[in-house]
Amino acid sequence: MSTSEEKAVLDTKVQQAVQAALQEANRHRHEFATLEHLCWGLLHDKQVTASLQEAGIDASSIRRQLNAFLQCNVEIVPKNRSFETLPSAGMQRVLQRAAVHVLGTGRKTIGSTNVLVSLFAEADCYAVYLLRQAGLSHLDVAGFPQSHTQKRRQIADSENADSSPQTHARKTATRRGDTDEFLARYTVDLLAQAQRGQLQECIGRQQHIDRALHILARRTKNNPLFVGEAGVGKTALIQGLAVCVAKGQVPTALQKLQLFALDMAALLAGSRYRGDFEGRLHRLLQTLARQENCVLVLDEMHTLVGAGATAGSSMDASSLLKPALADGAIRFIGATTHQSHANHLEKDRALLRRFQKINVHEPDLQECLHILEGTVPHYETFHGVRISPKAQQWAIQLANHYLPDRCLPDKAIDLIDETAAMIKITSDTKEKKGKRTIRKLDLEETVAKMAQVPCQRLSTGHKKTLRNLSTQLRRVIFGQNEAIERLSNTIKMARAGLRPPEKPVGCFLFTGPTGCGKTELAKQLAVCLDIAFTRFDMSEYMESHSVSRLIGAPPGYVGFDQGGLLTDAITKQPHVVLLLDEVEKAHPDILNTLLQIMDYGKLTSAHGRAVDFRHVVLIMTSNAGTRQLDKPPVGFASSVTTATDTSALKRVFSPEFRNRLDACIAFSSLSSHVMGQIADKFIDQLSQQLQAKDIKLRVTQDARNHLACHGYDPNMGARPLGRLIEEKIKHPIANELLFGKLKSGGEVQVDLQKQENTAHLFIEIF
Repeated sequence: MSTSEEKAVLDTKVQQAVQAALQEANRHRHEFATLEHLCWGLLHDKQVTASLQEAGIDASSIRRQLNAFLQCNVEIVPKNRSFETLPSAGMQRVLQRAAVHVLGTGRKTIGSTNVLVSLFAEADCYAVYLLRQAGLSHLDVAGFPQSHTQKRRQIADSENADSSPQTHARKTATRRGDTDEFLARYTVDLLAQAQRGQLQECIGRQQHIDRALHILARRTKNNPLFVGEAGVGKTALIQGLAVCVAKGQVPTALQKLQLFALDMAALLAGSRYRGDFEGRLHRLLQTLARQENCVLVLDEMHTLVGAGATAGSSMDASSLLKPALADGAIRFIGATTHQSHANHLEKDRALLRRFQKINVHEPDLQECLHILEGTVPHYETFHGVRISPKAQQWAIQLANHYLPDRCLPDKAIDLIDETAAMIKITSDTKEKKGKRTIRKLDLEETVAKMAQVPCQRLSTGHKKTLRNLSTQLRRVIFGQNEAIERLSNTIKMARAGLRPPEKPVGCFLFTGPTGCGKTELAKQLAVCLDIAFTRFDMSEYMESHSVSRLIGAPPGYVGFDQGGLLTDAITKQPHVVLLLDEVEKAHPDILNTLLQIMDYGKLTSAHGRAVDFRHVVLIMTSNAGTRQLDKPPVGFASSVTTATDTSALKRVFSPEFRNRLDACIAFSSLSSHVMGQIADKFIDQLSQQLQAKDIKLRVTQDARNHLACHGYDPNMGARPLGRLIEEKIKHPIANELLFGKLKSGGEVQVDLQKQENTAHLFIEIF
């Protein structure tokens, strides 16, 4: 016998039924007691017989048919042979299955109903065939638990024994107590919470509450459904409605409403077998139907679709609710988001047509301020801080600007809550007494953490950075003063709020010959502004289908669930300098995709999510038109083609693309004078690298001039100078670092050694 059977104990009625089955088999000289014998024994149990009678089934008729089957179809042991009747394998299997089921429910006693339910799992059984032919199923048997039958008998006996008014009141109180306990297990009484002051009153949104009350007062289809984005206040509307009912601030016809919120997790928890979840939900609906003016609240209503369904079955929670929705005995209030409404509820039109949709939009700034005025006192009491009306306005403005992927008023309330929590923890650490007022700087520090923005970006110190932006860029970018000035002016105008709010911070196209500092200027701009830098090499996107790599593959294609490189990068880092290097090499379809970024600051990904580009500095570089610089002039043409010539740009880029640019900044070729400054920059960078290895670098003026002179190429920019320094200085130093005199540090001097007609660099190590 298994461990389950050792722990589970047969009820007295079941033991008598098994013993009766063995005796009946022995009386008919049957060697084994079969399932039919067991069913015959169970049908002699008065509790089972009463349950069958309640289901409209005649137990005596089934017993007669079983007797006829056992006499005609079971082999009889000859009279001249002795035998001992034993339980068959089928009987042992049924009892073992009943034991496992009982232990799974937390009990240890196997009742008659448990054995009868387990009997229905046997496919090739004549007893099961008779029960099914009579109209009985295992769900019907499960619906008549043994404890309920005993309770009904006890009530009936007490009614016969004593029919006084005191007994009737006691029975009513017991029945009401059972109902309250069942409702408390699977629902939450919102009205009781409102009466205890656990729910907050809904401020504003009176038009939505009025519409919900009008729908609840209807005769049919009186079920409101709140639909809105996450954070707009759908749950707050339901709680506010419960507060209005508790305070009597509703019409007379709706003052006796009872609001119960469904706990779907409690309904699903512990439902191991098919029918457990359906039985709980069915009983819950019956219990609510017996109550008067009941309203069942279905928050996150889309979770009903598919809840409790098994493989190959379409019966779920939403299907079980449809009869209750049709007869109107119970009213429902639902809440869900637009996306869940489209993905789940719209597929079940029979369910959706019984609800009346109420669109809940995001409140504007003024309405959000009105909501905060009523919500903030609760947070002041909880955190022990003071939140002034000015701080509430700052919170709304900061949340609306730096948290674009979330909705008001939720994000503003979260900002205030987290800031107040930070102040409370800091005050406890520093042992400060008294209420502290939330300042703008506190809100800026919190939103900087939430939005991943550098804190100085939000502070007044950022103005000093903007004032000296062009000066800082000139220290690292040489020979491009005009380009730096135009870039700095556009950035300052955006920070001052003089640009359209829906556009990015700036959209620039850098043109000019290679090596003149276009990419370097974008990197240094990110360093000066203290924001992230993201670069995409557009030579990797020369095919038309490569646009899916940036915004994501469309539905039905491989990689649809992975997202796009560009959209994911901006979602993670919304405040960034975005560099699209060599944009003229990208496919025209990609350039068309950039149009909505430059005009509206939005880009819709393949998943349908709008990615915000309003805080992005978009910089594109191009070498278009620079090849004409290498060609000799023809006829009377000018001997020099300037980098500001726009004829090549007009051929490469479409008019609608050029029209959306804030500035097309032309970079000029580097002069020989500028090469000396660039040489100093490269030498300083090398000196810092060697200083970390305890090596001091010294370059003489003659060597510096030699590098600037021989590293100069008007058509190639500063890159030849970098290669010259790498070949003449870095390579010899690298050998000495690894194998020579500089392994433990030292001093390096670079000088120019002149001979008769030649000069070359000479490296001396000390």
